[in-house]
Amino acid sequence: MAGIPLRVIGSPGPLYAGKVQPGDVWREPDWDNEHGECWIVVLPNGRAWHTNSQASGGGGGWDVTGTPPGLTVSPSIFDHWPGNEWHGWIRNGELVPA
Repeated sequence: MAGIPLRVIGSPGPLYAGKVQPGDVWREPDWDNEHGECWIVVLPNGRAWHTNSQASGGGGGWDVTGTPPGLTVSPSIFDHWPGNEWHGWIRNGELVPA
């Protein structure tokens, strides 16, 4: 199955619902933290995921390499929103399902 390529967009603002598509990526410097720069990625389930968020279970953050849109993220991302889950990776600038 082919991945969804990432594409850098300008910040759509705080009310971005309906303005973004899966694969859209934008920078939110006000949200930078000890885990690094904040890039927001719209996942295939339509939800936003932050590159500098903390892993579930109190774990550390993700290892983010590359320059947007060519990001690679490890480990995998599991967005477990009830009824709208997505599990996969960001590899070489693509959202790839698990």
